[in-house]
Amino acid sequence: MSIIGGSNSTWWPKQQAEVRVSRAQLYDLAWSAPMRQLSAELGVSEHRLTAALRKHGIPLPQAGYWNKLQAGKPVQRTPLPARKPGQDMLLLVHGTLADRFREDQGRGENPEGPFTTENVPEDLDQLRQDALKQIGKVSVPRKLERPHRALQTLLRRDERRLDKIATSRFPKWELAPVFEPPEQQRKLRIADALMQVLTRLGHHCELWGEEPGFRVTVGDHQVQVHIRHPGETSLAHRRHGDPFPAPPKEPLRIELYPALPEGFPRMWEDREVKLEAVVADIAAAIIAAGEARYRLSIRERLQQQAEMEAWCEERRQEALTKCNQERLAALHRSAELLRTAEDLRALIASVSTAIEQGRRDLDPATLAEWKQWAAEEADRIDPVLSGQVDEHLIVKPLGGSG
Repeated sequence: MSIIGGSNSTWWPKQQAEVRVSRAQLYDLAWSAPMRQLSAELGVSEHRLTAALRKHGIPLPQAGYWNKLQAGKPVQRTPLPARKPGQDMLLLVHGTLADRFREDQGRGENPEGPFTTENVPEDLDQLRQDALKQIGKVSVPRKLERPHRALQTLLRRDERRLDKIATSRFPKWELAPVFEPPEQQRKLRIADALMQVLTRLGHHCELWGEEPGFRVTVGDHQVQVHIRHPGETSLAHRRHGDPFPAPPKEPLRIELYPALPEGFPRMWEDREVKLEAVVADIAAAIIAAGEARYRLSIRERLQQQAEMEAWCEERRQEALTKCNQERLAALHRSAELLRTAEDLRALIASVSTAIEQGRRDLDPATLAEWKQWAAEEADRIDPVLSGQVDEHLIVKPLGGSG
């Protein structure tokens, strides 16, 4: 697990140990001492610390920086880049790094913004237009001569299926290649065009599932891209001997997930204009969707936090009610025990008086033994002397509510 980044959820108890810090705080840490010294102080490997900082866009001192600084030679810091689309303003830090910043956490993020940096305009439509200009013209290849490296996994799988069919004694029972039909080839070409341009702009793309849908990591947030005909069935388990399914009647569709702001473009279909003609628009929307996901994540996280606090308060009230009920029961037990103890003491006094007045005949030694025995029993029952009153005098601390 990385010491920086991770889930934006605040629900689980283990995340109470995590803290959020700004990129500037991590930048100042990275330039405060050599990586070897910092990693030793934090108890993590130098490689792990360096990789975590670089992954989240924190520039590090170049080789020889600390030697030059110690020798009094002029040195220059690489400035911290402005936030890019989809990057969190505050990053989760874990473990010993969280302990380092526990008393100096970053200021909370506002779901209403502002979000503007030199790389990110406040308006998402403007961000989409800026990304579209940066992308320029995109063409979908007619043949996958140099496919994106992520797509090569799907193509190699089809090659292995073809090899197995060619060498099998029962080829009709072997799994058929998925991307033989023209419709599937078209999906691959569109996915390739999108992934190539997004990778060129620095956004990581990876496949998921059996189809050419993929995930794009824009900054610190993922956008899922589905490319499919509505209602179509998967071809991943089709046997070589099975007939080809009829071409889908529904138009090919591209959809973005998960939730995006209302009105944000998230679906495109073959209509008067084919999907191949709007690949650049879709790629620009994916980049803006990464920024939209960041902004929504703040609201979702604050909502989760409010729900968690409400849940914890509900558990606290339940525990308080149970504690009060137990305290009241202990109070009533004290009253009953005290009455019993006082009754025993009254009985001792009454017997002693009766013997002194001659109404009862008992030798002094036996009377003394009995009075001591009965008094000890009264003291044992007495809630004040036994300490039973502590059950309601002292309020027990409520246990953790998770």
